[in-house]
Amino acid sequence: MNALPRILYIDDEEELLTLAASFFAEEGLPIETCGSFSQALEKIRSKPYDLIISDGKMPLGSGKDLLSIIKAEKLEFGKFIYVTGNLDFQTSADKDEFDYVFFKPFNFQDLLDRVKEIL
Repeated sequence: MNALPRILYIDDEEELLTLAASFFAEEGLPIETCGSFSQALEKIRSKPYDLIISDGKMPLGSGKDLLSIIKAEKLEFGKFIYVTGNLDFQTSADKDEFDYVFFKPFNFQDLLDRVKEIL
């Protein structure tokens, strides 16, 4: 990997974003973060990302809604990791839409390992 990949982490929990940004930066993989569905859509519309990590449930929309808009508008992106606390999110049809699904609570090292594997 010559240039650092462009990674966007979306979650409406500010503490989680701060923790994620710090953890990824310590591992030499800085990420951009945003705390709202609308802000995420604005960022994704303005530039492509190699990886989008999105919380499943946010005010104004879900990670699934976000991916649907990205695909409908034919926005450029690489991979999409969906993070959810909904243990009912088990159907293969739902999971097949995403490159990977993480269930909360999760270990940031596990997420980082998966990110490195995906990229």
